[in-house]
Formats: sequence, structure tokens, C-alpha cells
Amino acid sequence: MLASLLSLVNDMEEKRLEEPLRKILVLFEKGIIRPVSFQWSNRNYTVISNNMWWVDRKVRPIRYGFSVTVKSGETFQLCYKEGDPLWYVETVILP
Repeated sequence: MLASLLSLVNDMEEKRLEEPLRKILVLFEKGIIRPVSFQWSNRNYTVISNNMWWVDRKVRPIRYGFSVTVKSGETFQLCYKEGDPLWYVETVILP
């Protein structure tokens, strides 16, 4: 089981991007921020899973990070910096 999981992880490709998103739709509900869909590189992506989120309070401005999986199978790491009107794609993991 572990060997097959490690094989799967090794087959994935991670790309570091740090590029601004053109558009993002986010749900703010009960103090939680949840990305719903976004546009990056002239493509629209629908989020099917919000895998995890975190807050980095050690940096200024405070940074909010989100790991999301989209319909096409990629997993994106998105970032929002408090006070910055832009969201960013930090990394994408291709299946």
C-alpha cells in the first residue's frame, strides 16, 4: 500500500508559479474562506475539494493559503495576502 502511494506521488509533477489569478470566486461563511472557482492562464477551474487551509501570521502582511483540487484533477495551492486585492497561484500539482 505504501509503495503504491509513493509511486503515485513520484509520478506527479509539481510546478512553482507564484502568478496572480485573473478572477476568483470565494465563499466567506462563518469565518471560513473557501475558494469556489477561479480563472488562471485563460482557463476556468471549478474547485471540487478544499483540501486544507492555513494562516501564516509570521509574515506581514498575513498570508492565507489554500490547497484545492479542481475538476480536471490538478491540485493548486492558492494564496491571499491580507490587504492585497489579488490572489495568487503558488503551485500546481499535475496528476
